[in-house]
Amino acid sequence: MDNLDFADVVHLEREILVTPKQTGLLELKIEDIEVPGSEACKVQVLISDIEKILLWSPRSLIEQGDDMKLMVSAFDSNGNDFDID
Repeated sequence: MDNLDFADVVHLEREILVTPKQTGLLELKIEDIEVPGSEACKVQVLISDIEKILLWSPRSLIEQGDDMKLMVSAFDSNGNDFDID
């Protein structure tokens, strides 16, 4: 694993938990040490701040006591949108 100053990385069975510490490009190299000769895989993760948030609603008025879903979209400084989750 490279660039660990950008994030804390914890390996838990089949999952890898990444907790960002600062913005930057994190590159992880993953290989199965239990399988001799297995091919390593690299993945790059861009850790970025949110620069812009857009809210959208299906209507502009709502009655007291009613509810309405809002759609939230978040974008970084390069215009990339963050995954829904």
